[in-house]
Amino acid sequence: MGFFNKKNNTIEENKNMIDKNVKNYNVLDFSNLLKINNQNLNRILNSVNDESIFLDEDLRLICKREVEHFEERYQCKIEGLIPLIDISNNDFIVYICAKNTFGIYNIVDELLLEEDVDITEIINKLDLYNK
Repeated sequence: MGFFNKKNNTIEENKNMIDKNVKNYNVLDFSNLLKINNQNLNRILNSVNDESIFLDEDLRLICKREVEHFEERYQCKIEGLIPLIDISNNDFIVYICAKNTFGIYNIVDELLLEEDVDITEIINKLDLYNK
């Protein structure tokens, strides 16, 4: 059995059957993220590459593809947020676009836990890593 189990399905019927089973996730355009005017965000994004970077045991800068396809990978909505750093226990440091600040977002509850996180220590660790 599968989507195409009837012999005489039209192409449109088959397409509709598939569309019902596909969730619509937003994909972030990394090149547009780099245009946001926030010095700390830019410093973090300029450190993002094709592989994750572990800055500490519980501090992982996520890779470029993970930033771009975050919603699909983690099956959650992040509207208005830019995911940046995995801090364990399903929590991520995110950039909150509307407030121009950083926060902590839980992907299980799809809830912004904190809305004004100081990321100075993370920036310092990134600077050490990039030397």
